[in-house]
Amino acid sequence: MRSRPSKREVEAHYLKLARERLPEFCPGQIVDDAGERPDFLVRRHDGRIWGVEITCLYQEGGSSQPPPKAKDANALRIAERAQAIFERDISIPLSVSTILSEPANPNRSDVERLARWVAQEVANNAVKFDRSKKAIIEIDTLRVDSPPEIASLRVCYMPEVTRSHWHSPRAGFVGLVDANRMQREIRKKETRLSEYLKRCDWCALLLVAEGFAPSEALQLAETAAAATYATGFVSVAWLEVLEHRGRILRTVPKSEQSL
Repeated sequence: MRSRPSKREVEAHYLKLARERLPEFCPGQIVDDAGERPDFLVRRHDGRIWGVEITCLYQEGGSSQPPPKAKDANALRIAERAQAIFERDISIPLSVSTILSEPANPNRSDVERLARWVAQEVANNAVKFDRSKKAIIEIDTLRVDSPPEIASLRVCYMPEVTRSHWHSPRAGFVGLVDANRMQREIRKKETRLSEYLKRCDWCALLLVAEGFAPSEALQLAETAAAATYATGFVSVAWLEVLEHRGRILRTVPKSEQSL
């Protein structure tokens, strides 16, 4: 059985993913990943050292979201039931996204039939994954033997992920991170900025939304993406792991702006 990756290995993957999606974020060679504050040191082409601090964000409690509609609730039941069927015989942590077609309105009696189809399709394709690297498979749902209720089925394998994530994007609710929370998270990490700067010339911050379960899913609100943040960090980046989506946030020194 594959051993669980360490916190350091997971953070290293997040930094690698952020730099792949955002080449302008902390370019250079990683010269220290020992995990002391800050989490990583990167040598720029001019010899100066960037520090990189990584922090993960999760949904905050007390959500006032209304309960999902019947269609969304049954879509989520299909995903959860398919996972249970799949994991009877196969133990591979996967992210599986099932989207129902617009006309579809499955009832409870449809859940078992559709869940078994999803589980079988995932099992048929799971053998194709190279366990050493990330892979995504879009399963053909237009085949004549595919149930018309299923519009899309995507299977993603990432070596560093240790928990399965079977979901329907239309079931449940995605948490939005607003500009006020982003500024709070930045300020929280800034309490140790002077300590970080003892080991580097500048320090950048990477905020990570892991979202390995539907209840944990986070996205950056449009207002937060467009906001400008007052900070002592030289650069602040946002990364959504499962969507492999990143963004460099606009920042100014604290003396120039307060949010």
